[in-house]
Amino acid sequence: MQKSARKLIAVGDVHGQFEGLVKILRHAKLIDEQNHWCGGHNRLVQIGDVIDRGPFSLKVLTLLDTLQAEAEISGGEVIRLVGNHELFPSFNGTKPCKYAKN
Repeated sequence: MQKSARKLIAVGDVHGQFEGLVKILRHAKLIDEQNHWCGGHNRLVQIGDVIDRGPFSLKVLTLLDTLQAEAEISGGEVIRLVGNHELFPSFNGTKPCKYAKN
């Protein structure tokens, strides 16, 4: 029996757009209707800029935290890179960031 190839799905510049991220992840068959990992051994790479601009940054961060844990249990992987929008808050407010509603 041949093991199927491991897919890699890359997503970037979410900017707090929770529903948009969910739509992408469902289309890629990485999450189910309850927003739980169903991607098996596949990989999701989030290439930064999760927060800022959109209204649901905290909700997006929470989802990615959950998926990272669930993917690991299933033999998959969620890799999260830091973008410039994640770095700005650490520069003592040199750029205002819109933090979010849940």
